[in-house]
Amino acid sequence: LVAFSGGVDSTVLLHALSQQLPPHRLLALHVDHSIQAGSGGWAMHCVKVCNQWGIHICKTVLTPTT
Repeated sequence: LVAFSGGVDSTVLLHALSQQLPPHRLLALHVDHSIQAGSGGWAMHCVKVCNQWGIHICKTVLTPTT
């Protein structure tokens, strides 16, 4: 299980692990915090990267309360 924000650090980590593990042994997790206006774009980016690399991804969306 790899926490995948879509930023440089988690992308490099996910890529490195994808080179070492078979796809069925790797799962990316993305949490869309819905705090920033562009957070949905990061979620789409993460799904796109995982699809390109053949990695399963689980994503969830949080609904912030005031």
